[in-house]
Amino acid sequence: MGVLKLFPFQKEACVSLWEVARRAREKKAAGGAGERCLVIGPTGSGKTITFLAFVRATSLRWKWRALVIVPSKELVKQTKERSKEHTPEIRVGMIAGGKCEIAGVDMVISTSASLHKKRLAKIDPNEFDLVIVDEAHHASAESYKAILDHFSPATLMIGMTATYVRGDGISVASAEYFSSVVVYHTIGQLTTAGYLVPARGYYKRTGLTLENVPIRRGNYDERKLAHAVNIPERNKMAVEAWREWAPGRSTVVFCVNIDHAKDMAAVFREQGISAAAVWGDMDEGEYKRIMEDYEARRVLALVNCRLLCEGWDAAWTSGVLMARPATESAGAVLGPQMIGRGLRLHADSGKKDAVIIELMDEKILSAAGRSGQTELPSLLGSGYGISRGEIEDGAGFLHDKARRNRVEKGWRERLNLYEGLRSVEAVTRTFDIIERVSRVSQYAWIPLGMNSYYMGLADGDFIEVVAETNSYCEVRAVEDRELKFIGSGPSWKEAIAVADGWLRRHGVNDCFSRRDQGWREKEAKEAQVYLAHKLTGLPKGFLSSLKRGQVSDLITSARALLLPVESIKLVQSQKPAFGADPGKAGIAASDVGMQNDGEWHKWQFQLNL
Repeated sequence: MGVLKLFPFQKEACVSLWEVARRAREKKAAGGAGERCLVIGPTGSGKTITFLAFVRATSLRWKWRALVIVPSKELVKQTKERSKEHTPEIRVGMIAGGKCEIAGVDMVISTSASLHKKRLAKIDPNEFDLVIVDEAHHASAESYKAILDHFSPATLMIGMTATYVRGDGISVASAEYFSSVVVYHTIGQLTTAGYLVPARGYYKRTGLTLENVPIRRGNYDERKLAHAVNIPERNKMAVEAWREWAPGRSTVVFCVNIDHAKDMAAVFREQGISAAAVWGDMDEGEYKRIMEDYEARRVLALVNCRLLCEGWDAAWTSGVLMARPATESAGAVLGPQMIGRGLRLHADSGKKDAVIIELMDEKILSAAGRSGQTELPSLLGSGYGISRGEIEDGAGFLHDKARRNRVEKGWRERLNLYEGLRSVEAVTRTFDIIERVSRVSQYAWIPLGMNSYYMGLADGDFIEVVAETNSYCEVRAVEDRELKFIGSGPSWKEAIAVADGWLRRHGVNDCFSRRDQGWREKEAKEAQVYLAHKLTGLPKGFLSSLKRGQVSDLITSARALLLPVESIKLVQSQKPAFGADPGKAGIAASDVGMQNDGEWHKWQFQLNL
């Protein structure tokens, strides 16, 4: 049997998926429908290895047959090679080109294009128990909808993506596509934990104005964009920026179209830098030769036009040059995909970090009242979920510094919320929010303002869920005065579910952390009322009318809002709270074929799933 060596966060993903699969089997056995769920993880986080481990486990345990859908023929070959290397006992078939290998295999890998209407008509909808959609942000396309509808009898459908919100604003993390988010990891989390390399970002202002390039459906008109940016002066700026900030690094360069890629590669070569361009319909033999030259470091700058955005894995790549401008909507997808090409670990090459360079053009706004202002759509900003102002031209780590500054700023602003506890009306609104949260969680979460939920733990420790944006909520805990990032979710409900899982595994005292405890319904104690009055200034008569649990919530809120930021150490690098033992969730390590590595966090031995 082959061995899959998984990182702890990948092990926990397998455990989470196993729980969903077990629940889905029970539902199907009772005559219900199957389930759909989503795994969100940054480019470079090894989603292929994760789903291969899961396919292997379900095949060995339950004899499930799996269909894996990928967007390109290149990914079909890459996934099959990975399976041959890491899960050799799994028999693999392909549906691609003229091949349709279904009989007698455990897993079938297919492009979405190969599962066209005529092909689907020849395949039994009940053929597969498990359907995995790689690069699942494509799932809203009509072609994908037809495929998922055809295989809807499957027990479980899993989407895997780094960018669940598409450029057109459609989120595949929704009931229409994948109704639950089971795993949600971010670039910052995995970099802080040491599973992706740190990246330093640079902007290079070009001075070019894209005022004559129209935007249609959230994207630039590609032909006119290429005409505007594929000019000698701008291409030379790109190479100069590379020579300044990423010299000697194996670098992937993203351009607008084929001509732009060819011309950019030519400018690199003119300056004595080995470079080659690749594109989708080039001669297959020439493409293979160039990719081999890149792997052998005979080509230093690999230039392409969107060919290498998805699924391409060259872990030794430590430079990314984005010469392709993007609107904010397109950047939400392109940014993370492009940036991720440089973030994978690669010990063999001595790679320690990555450099990301973006050419910044200007766009004149014509909206009423804003004429003359400039807009700088940023792929770096979109990819990392941080504002333009947090990375200046030149150096700046893209995640740790911005994250620490954001946390500190948020905590200091809590003092402004303290006044909200000093009026009966505000407290009544707080109890309304608590009632809403109690419908989705059994734990005693306390709202702090509009964007944060808090729970105190023993010895001054605490855990919190903070909505950083409309589509990103972060879960973090403080243990022994050290800040630790636990996970995240696309909404406060999903993030609280992640936090609840951490609380269950962490072994917290249910007497104080759960809302269903009998003491919470009793009359408030006199000592409680006195302390709450001292902290909030609320009338003692009003406080005496509250239940004991409500007064306890007010005391907890006041103490949280008065927390001194200086008392917390913001840890920059640590092993994450990932890595549940699969054997304790009903999935044997031998089934997944994984090796245990590294020191596990203390709570990981307290699982009782």
